[in-house]
Amino acid sequence: MSSLTFIIKSGLDKFDDKEGYKIPHMGWNQIANLRTPLFKDIDEGAYIYYVHSYYPELCEDTIATTRYINAFSGALGRDNFFGTQFHPEKSGAVGAQILKNFLEL
Repeated sequence: MSSLTFIIKSGLDKFDDKEGYKIPHMGWNQIANLRTPLFKDIDEGAYIYYVHSYYPELCEDTIATTRYINAFSGALGRDNFFGTQFHPEKSGAVGAQILKNFLEL
C-alpha cells in the first residue's frame, strides 16, 4: 500500500485476485454516496467507465464510492482539488455532466 499524502490521506491498493472478477477492472460500474457540487444533477447509482488495477481506499475525502471486489473511493475531493478514479471523458452523458459541473465550480 502506498499513500496519497500530498493532498489527501488515503491508501492506494491493488485489487486482489478474486474468482469472477477481471483485473484490470475495465467497464461500466455505478457510483454512489455522491457528495459535493461536482455531482450536481447526477443520480445515485449512475454508471461511469473504469480502467484500473489500483484503487484509493475510502477516507474522509471520499466524495463518491464504487464497489468492485470491495468498496473504494470513486472520487476524492478536498478544498479545490477533485480527482476521479473513473474516466469522465469515457462515461457518456454522466461524464459530460461531471466535467460541466467541474468547470462551473
